[in-house]
Amino acid sequence: MKLIITRHGETFWNRKHMMQGTIDSELSPTGLYEAEKLAKRLKNDHFDYIYSSPLSRAQLTAEEVARFHPDVPFEVVEDLIERDFGEFEGKTKEDIGWHTSPHPEPPEGELSIDNVSRAGQFLSFLLKIHKKNDVVLLVAHKHINSSIIASCLGADWDSVYDMSEWKNTNVTIIQIEKMGEGEIVVLDDASHL
Repeated sequence: MKLIITRHGETFWNRKHMMQGTIDSELSPTGLYEAEKLAKRLKNDHFDYIYSSPLSRAQLTAEEVARFHPDVPFEVVEDLIERDFGEFEGKTKEDIGWHTSPHPEPPEGELSIDNVSRAGQFLSFLLKIHKKNDVVLLVAHKHINSSIIASCLGADWDSVYDMSEWKNTNVTIIQIEKMGEGEIVVLDDASHL
């Protein structure tokens, strides 16, 4: 299966470097522009299925791409919701010391190990229901995407998260047939912006 993984467009909170998590912050004008540019980049690509997080920032980005693929099944799935950052949500990364490694675990939130476990379960589901040659687009968020990529590669979350900047509307492509044995084809590419 070929997984194309992307992140939503910029939100107002992204600009302020605030932890969003499960809070449904909306796309900024820049984020809407980024979603349009992503859609144009992917308009001639073939997809067998499109999955989106239920949070509006991801769903609006996915819907923009889906406009060019009206016959492709589109599903909003809870498993792609961003990591719950508990008491960190609404605070800046500087406020919580996010730039340290390993990253701090959020009080009253989802632990990184649980986020990776949730991502792994969703990836396992995808591998069971999709054919070897299927092309699947996932539109979600920085942390759940990093966890899905970690599950694809059999790597730990911190190393994947720190691997790249994970820009808004980035495109990562992974070829995968078995859990933990994925191969990165494209990593965090935002050349469409």
